[in-house]
Amino acid sequence: MDAENNLANQKEQKDAATLENLSLQDQINFSTLTIQIYQSETFKQELIANTKDYNDYKPNLGFRIIDSLKTGWNVLLDIIVFLLQIWWFFIIGIAAWFLFKKYNSKE
Repeated sequence: MDAENNLANQKEQKDAATLENLSLQDQINFSTLTIQIYQSETFKQELIANTKDYNDYKPNLGFRIIDSLKTGWNVLLDIIVFLLQIWWFFIIGIAAWFLFKKYNSKE
């Protein structure tokens, strides 16, 4: 009887060890691993010679004309805005001209 109980205990321990091993293997197989890696951003720049002609990259004549008209219009608007910003200079100039004319005409 002791031999059978001893054998049953050994088999039970072997089964428990096998179940523990299978449980551990199951946890490993279905585990989720999260890794966070931190590193500063790095850039690699490389200069490549361009062998194409400059004229290959120029837009056609129509686009260049339209762009020139837009640029000219923007320059005109900038000149008008600049003149409106120095309105005080014109008032001082006109006042100085009237004062000069007033004092110059008396002499």
